[in-house]
Amino acid sequence: MKMYNLYFQNLVKASTSRIILRTQLVALCTCFCLTFGMGQTAKQKQEGLARSSKLFQALEKRDSLLFELAFNQQNAKGTDSLLHEDFEFYHDQGGLTDSKEKFLGKFKSTSGAKYKPLRKLQKNTLQLFPLYDRGKLYGLIQKGIHEFYMVDSAQKAHLTGSAKFTHLWIKQEDRWCLKRVLSYDHQEAKKD
Repeated sequence: MKMYNLYFQNLVKASTSRIILRTQLVALCTCFCLTFGMGQTAKQKQEGLARSSKLFQALEKRDSLLFELAFNQQNAKGTDSLLHEDFEFYHDQGGLTDSKEKFLGKFKSTSGAKYKPLRKLQKNTLQLFPLYDRGKLYGLIQKGIHEFYMVDSAQKAHLTGSAKFTHLWIKQEDRWCLKRVLSYDHQEAKKD
């Protein structure tokens, strides 16, 4: 009887070891396939929309219009038409602006300043990533880096800093509205 129990225990140990080894092999193969087999797809998705696509070009124009009206001209009325009703702005130094009305209200406080603000998108930093719901395009994530300048009375632009941004654009019928803004990693310009 002792011999039978010892044989049975060894059989169970060997069987358990094989199951553990098989499980580890399956896990290792899965990790290998996910890491190397899908790496190309992940890289392609990371790059976002092609710059030559009509959608990319349309949103690039929308970005330029937004910053021309909002930042460069401080035009609240023109900016209003580009913003979603549920607009929110998250700034790493200025905090949260939790409504479209509060955001547009900030324009009044900067009018009449000695220097005029100017924003320029850093070349080739703009990226767009489409968002789908059951195959239907409903939004875009936009990322990029921009530089900020102050233009003096002699129309000379002085670089003041740069920042990264991430925007969430939502499609409403046939137009794109900006719903969320993340403005972060603000860096002051280096002094000469």
